[in-house]
Amino acid sequence: MKQEKVFFRNKRGEKLTGLLDFPDNKNPPIVICLHGMKAHKNYHSFTKPLVESLVRKGIAVLQFDFHAHGESEGDTMEFTRISCADDVAAAIDFLEGQPVDMNQLCVFGTSMGAVAAVIHGCREAKALVFYELFIHPELWSDWFSKFADEINESGYMTQRSSKEPDRIFKFSKVLYDESVHTDLRVYIKNVKSPTLLIYGTTFGEEIIKDTTSRFDCNCQEVRIDAPHVKLTKKQSEKIAHLAVEWFKKYL
Repeated sequence: MKQEKVFFRNKRGEKLTGLLDFPDNKNPPIVICLHGMKAHKNYHSFTKPLVESLVRKGIAVLQFDFHAHGESEGDTMEFTRISCADDVAAAIDFLEGQPVDMNQLCVFGTSMGAVAAVIHGCREAKALVFYELFIHPELWSDWFSKFADEINESGYMTQRSSKEPDRIFKFSKVLYDESVHTDLRVYIKNVKSPTLLIYGTTFGEEIIKDTTSRFDCNCQEVRIDAPHVKLTKKQSEKIAHLAVEWFKKYL
């Protein structure tokens, strides 16, 4: 088992930083982990048990920072959800040159990272797992409405990371307009790989039903008692276990 720090560029030329964990076996299957907005590759508490469990089972894992997040290059003022799909494409292209089996690719996405996977489609993937797919326009409208005055006055809103309050993000009106006026649910129909949707306690019943119903593939829904962030160790391990069991079915 070994870990390498890796770098690759998206189509805008921004250098993205990641961690690539290898098991001892050669040409292993590979899982890409996609973090949420205002997060980074090591941010989510379920990432560590997920990576460790996958590697123990002979599966490699790539975690990376989206542009304008973590150690990756990029300006938060130019950040959008749609642009994150380009980072997903860049990660897949990068892995084509690595000693992994790209015919055994899976993707795990959290919140906005799950949205990026949906926009991309991830048709190369054997299976997908999404925790709290934050794609319903009502969720984004409700969130951005709290910052409408700041955005209209200054052209951006200032945000702090939920778990790392010293980390500050400035998101522009471009992201606001995309989030309020663009319904990204239209991309769900492009997802064809078997998909496990894990929902915590963030979303209402109608949003969950609407989101799940739009998948035209082998799609299963699981609900757990867990928040969007700041999960307990037990909750984090539960999410990791559900994801690993889903991937094992298709690898």
